[in-house]
Amino acid sequence: MNRLVFISLLLLAQAASLADIPLPNRNIAQSKGMSAGVGFGSQIYSKCRNLFTWTGYGNYSYNQIFSAGASIKFSGGILDTISSIIYQRYSINTMFARVRPKYVLFLGPVFSFENTDLQDLFDEFQHIGSNEEKEDRGETECGEMSSVVGSSIGYQSGIGYLINSDWGVAAGHVLDLTFSGNYLLSLSASVAFNLRGRFEKLKENTQNCWISLEYSTDFTKSSINIHNVLLGFALGF
Repeated sequence: MNRLVFISLLLLAQAASLADIPLPNRNIAQSKGMSAGVGFGSQIYSKCRNLFTWTGYGNYSYNQIFSAGASIKFSGGILDTISSIIYQRYSINTMFARVRPKYVLFLGPVFSFENTDLQDLFDEFQHIGSNEEKEDRGETECGEMSSVVGSSIGYQSGIGYLINSDWGVAAGHVLDLTFSGNYLLSLSASVAFNLRGRFEKLKENTQNCWISLEYSTDFTKSSINIHNVLLGFALGF
């Protein structure tokens, strides 16, 4: 009887560690608890100057299968000689995961919007599919890369793979369908290093701690192709 109890506890402990795997967008698949991440980098469009990009997210894992969270993305800088921007996009998402010892597959819906004004959001809901022209962020072609696309609903999917206890890789995509009839497609890939395994304080106070380097490319209906390179940091508690 004692042996069965010991084996059961061992299996539970092993299962709890299976989901501690880095995911795209500086996320973490973990068995339970809170996680948070930030990313800093550059947004590159070949015909325009580079923009600075910052992203952040918070996520709660109810168990290995289900999690939910919110994120924010800022871009800013000088587009060309006559225009500059500050652009932000907010997202809310849930995620369903299939967990295995070395990898995690995930899929879930995403709702995104560009401002927190409830009246503006309500107006968008009232004119879904109206194809109204959106405000331009610039007077040149560079303005298209950060033009207002409005609210959207879509989904995300991807995989995180644990190479060993120190290294993990991830790949995924997000497809957003906007209320104005446009779409945004983002493809990403990243490599992450496990900082927690190197520092005793992190082992004592965190469930996960990863540093990552991520590349992503974004497409829109007008075929604007944007490249992003981000250095990320993620913590799980």
